[in-house]
Amino acid sequence: MCLSSVYLEESDNDVPVVEEASSLRVSESGDVEITTLFGETKVLKGYTIAEVDLLKNSVVLREGGVRT
Repeated sequence: MCLSSVYLEESDNDVPVVEEASSLRVSESGDVEITTLFGETKVLKGYTIAEVDLLKNSVVLREGGVRT
């Protein structure tokens, strides 16, 4: 079973939010909804997906929109 860690992007390093995420989806309103292996759900408003690394089983979220 592959679970992923979810991090918030910070200037110095990435801050862990969820260690054992089993699913992640973006709602119609743009909120990021993370569900853990145990069925707990965490909703983050104002974040977008910055990076998904399938080899490291990690997802990095960025506050706000796309950075140019």
